[in-house]
Amino acid sequence: STLKRESVKNFVLKILNPLDNLERVVVPNPAPEVKPFVDGVKMIMNEIQSVLEKEGISRVEVSGQPFDPSQM
Repeated sequence: STLKRESVKNFVLKILNPLDNLERVVVPNPAPEVKPFVDGVKMIMNEIQSVLEKEGISRVEVSGQPFDPSQM
């Protein structure tokens, strides 16, 4: 329904910034003392992405491509 779709859209828009911030923590080849922390953040990100995918929401790769509003 339209109401559910709008609710999911609003939720996703609210969760994208925190998810982006978590992604910033995940760096390639972290120092050994922070690797467990980075691995934990990766696990949390994977769980969030799994929940979003169950709602039919998936990542759109846009790096190096012109902005396409139809992808939103």
